[in-house]
Amino acid sequence: MSSFKFDPSAITATSGTVGFFLKNVGAGNDPIALQDHNLAIGVDQDHLLADSGYVSAGKAVVFTVEGLEPGTYMIWCSVPHHAENGMVGTVTVRP
Repeated sequence: MSSFKFDPSAITATSGTVGFFLKNVGAGNDPIALQDHNLAIGVDQDHLLADSGYVSAGKAVVFTVEGLEPGTYMIWCSVPHHAENGMVGTVTVRP
């Protein structure tokens, strides 16, 4: 995670319990680069299934979502204006 993007932004996983390794690579003195980020997952932004909580710049966490069924899910950063500025992606869950 960095200023307004997930890398990679398209992820494939197997159904069931899915672990996401999240690292906020923000660094330097730019206030935008040092912002907290999170990973929200759902069918769309109106139907949240899970949220990682905020990850501070320079920190890493493992975020686990249990019971993901096969399908395509949206991921986004729910910090205000981050998704609108491109911090979105998809997770394709296969059986």
